[in-house]
Amino acid sequence: MGFHKTSMDIQLKHNHVLCAYCRRPTGEATYSELDLNGFLGAKKGKGGSLLVPPPYNDDSIFPNGTLSITNAAANQGRIIIGVGKFAWSAENFADHASGVDLQLEGPTHEPILHAQLSDGIGGFREDKVNLADCIKNEDGHLRFMQCF
Repeated sequence: MGFHKTSMDIQLKHNHVLCAYCRRPTGEATYSELDLNGFLGAKKGKGGSLLVPPPYNDDSIFPNGTLSITNAAANQGRIIIGVGKFAWSAENFADHASGVDLQLEGPTHEPILHAQLSDGIGGFREDKVNLADCIKNEDGHLRFMQCF
């Protein structure tokens, strides 16, 4: 079960420290912090690429939104794949991010972290990650759990 279901006042400070009051089995809530930089990183640098012919703004080449080519012109017609993305079991995403924002989304208030992440070649790519996928409330403390 995601930590957000047993926590309240979920916030992000300094762009990388997750904070919340987490309910314990006894019912009391304790304040907890977890530095996301310890296990959440950003993939950059050695991703694959795909050559796309002009016009670069023709998203119909990839139906169903499977791949966006809006930045192809800036990369000489190449779309960089697998970079500028969040990566669990990595480190220091905040060192390669801007516009970091935590939003509680949807009817179950899923904790979604949004950021512009460096692609390693001078650009940034927007990405998001559901923090509940790999973070749990363990006896009133936020903890990273191995996932993926």
